[in-house]
Amino acid sequence: MAHIRTNTGSRSHKKAPLLRVKLPVCLGGLDFSMSLRRLPEGQQKAFTRLVSAKVDILAIHHKRRGIALSSSHDIKRGILADLERFELECIAKGKLFEVFEDIEPDACSVVDGLNQAADTLDGMLSQLGFATDMDDRQEMHLRSCLNRAQAGALQGDWAAFRTLRESLAASIPSAPSAAPVEVPSRPVYTVQAAIDGFMAEKEAGSFAAKTMKEYRTFYPALAEALGADADIAGVSRDALLSWRDAHLAEKAPATVKKRIGMVSTFFKWLEETQRPRLPMEWYNPATRLHPQKGKADRMQLDHEERKRWEDGELLQILEAAKTAPYTTKWMARIGVYTGARLNEIAQLRKDDVRSGEDGSLWLHISEDGPTQHLKTKNARRDIPLGFPSAMAQEFIDELAIQPGERVFPELTYRKSEESYGNSAGKHVNDKFLKLINPTKSFHGLRHSFMDRCKQREVNETMVKEFVGHELDDITTGRYGKRFTVEKMRESLSAAGVWDF
Repeated sequence: MAHIRTNTGSRSHKKAPLLRVKLPVCLGGLDFSMSLRRLPEGQQKAFTRLVSAKVDILAIHHKRRGIALSSSHDIKRGILADLERFELECIAKGKLFEVFEDIEPDACSVVDGLNQAADTLDGMLSQLGFATDMDDRQEMHLRSCLNRAQAGALQGDWAAFRTLRESLAASIPSAPSAAPVEVPSRPVYTVQAAIDGFMAEKEAGSFAAKTMKEYRTFYPALAEALGADADIAGVSRDALLSWRDAHLAEKAPATVKKRIGMVSTFFKWLEETQRPRLPMEWYNPATRLHPQKGKADRMQLDHEERKRWEDGELLQILEAAKTAPYTTKWMARIGVYTGARLNEIAQLRKDDVRSGEDGSLWLHISEDGPTQHLKTKNARRDIPLGFPSAMAQEFIDELAIQPGERVFPELTYRKSEESYGNSAGKHVNDKFLKLINPTKSFHGLRHSFMDRCKQREVNETMVKEFVGHELDDITTGRYGKRFTVEKMRESLSAAGVWDF
């Protein structure tokens, strides 16, 4: 049992009341004292009884579980192991000698936390009082030094870190030689087995057919490039960088970004779900695979990748469309006036082209038909078709003589991709737009439409609804009603978005 007593001193001296605690041997035999000055006099005895009860209960639990307290050398070994783990993590994250904000954005908050923890331990030590057994005091002191050393290392100063590690290593006696322990070998987890497991989960999901087709092509090729029979844990960052430079050097920026994203997704899955099959020291080698760019490049990249059509080029498209075949002409015109996606236009049915009481046209973009598919739930929408009256009448007249129920019956549906996009691209991209500017495509019309709306200060929420983007503002997205077709037509007409 614990020996606990209080010493309130004589009335003449009025010493601060002290709580003296002598712990049982199973808890280390520690003898320490603490001040009760902060407790009201009426609560001091109750607090003393509570401490006594807690110590007794803890002692009983330790005896039942056969727990032995750590020795001084065990404490030092534990601190030394923490130092080594910390350094390995720093090496893995690339911050051994200095810290960059883009590598460790929370470095400042981590440093503050470590210093605060050290201050707390120092404060506890100052209040603990004398102890005959110094193990607890030593561990608290070493933990404080550990926290401050890690905080300094995160700020680029490794001196205290290395000094602490060297002093601990020197003070621990070498363990006596023992017979080698046979560690069971880890079964090899091959690249192919990892890819197969990843793909099995994707196949069981609800991904679009086009997405799954990309996965079935890309990931087997990745396995072959990395070595299908190689241990996945042995795939290094250098190997992935070599793969990137060899396979993506001549690709467009958007393709590079997409392929690297697919690699990162696989290794992230590996990190989050396959840890038991990987060695303890393994870390994700696919971190920050994207080619690094300077500040000037980052500032220009967003606008350069969009490849939008300039206003002068849009006029060229509309002029050339006058003599183009039916499918090419109206695919291009609808793209210029609405910014709708290629497949959204290609899959339109005749009853999706609707007119208001004033004869103005609007489009119902949906996935109501068996071969109609949308990219996201926000893509379902009704949007005005801002054709001039003569162009609108021409569209209605030519649409009426098309066979079947679809607006563009000439386009063929590819079931494996659940899309008309491939067929539509051959008509409007390869045979038409590339002749005007070979570096741009139909998707650039979408960016041009959004830019025309932005430059003319059309309401941002309205533009997002018009082009089928997600509303990221909970106020307008969840609780606000959609803009009506009439309101959209009125706003875009007034802003001059359709003035060509």
